[in-house]
This record gives sequence, C-alpha cells and structure tokens, in this order.
Amino acid sequence: MRILIQMAILMAVCAIEVFAAGTGRLPWEGPLKIITDSLTGPVAFGMGIAGIGASGGTLLFHGDLGEFGKRGCLAGVACSTLVLASPFLTNVFGVTGALI
Repeated sequence: MRILIQMAILMAVCAIEVFAAGTGRLPWEGPLKIITDSLTGPVAFGMGIAGIGASGGTLLFHGDLGEFGKRGCLAGVACSTLVLASPFLTNVFGVTGALI
C-alpha cells in the first residue's frame, strides 16, 4: 500500500512538471495583448483628441478652478498628448516607434 501511495505522488509530481512545460506563455498575456492592440489603434487617437478637448476646455473656461484642478487638467493634457502622439505620427508622417 505504501508503494502505491509513493507511486501516486510520483506520478502527480511528474504530471505537474509536464503541464508546467507548456507554451511558456502566461494565461493573462492573451487578454493583455488584446487590450494593448485596442488601445494603440484608433481608440487611442479618439481618446487623445477627447482628452485634449476636455482638459483644454476646462482650462479655458475654468471659473473657480483651484490650483489642484489646474494641475490636474494640465496633467490630463499631457497624458492625452502622449497617447495621441503615437497614432498621429504614424498616420501623418509614417513614423513608427516605441509604444507608450
């Protein structure tokens, strides 16, 4: 009986090693790749334009916007510009580079 338990444990350990030696990809790489592809195409272009428009409009018609709000809007403009730069440069000038 003891040998049978030892063989079962040995077979379980060997099976775990076989399953661990799969494709080398982690299970969350597929969904992250889909999200990355989605956010680097036309979605990024639209989000960048909308972000610049919203942040710029808030800065333009700020009214009683405090210092924190102004800095937040400037950070929004900066982030939107960074997101917009990659697809804009690719579409207009044909320049490709690193993804942000």
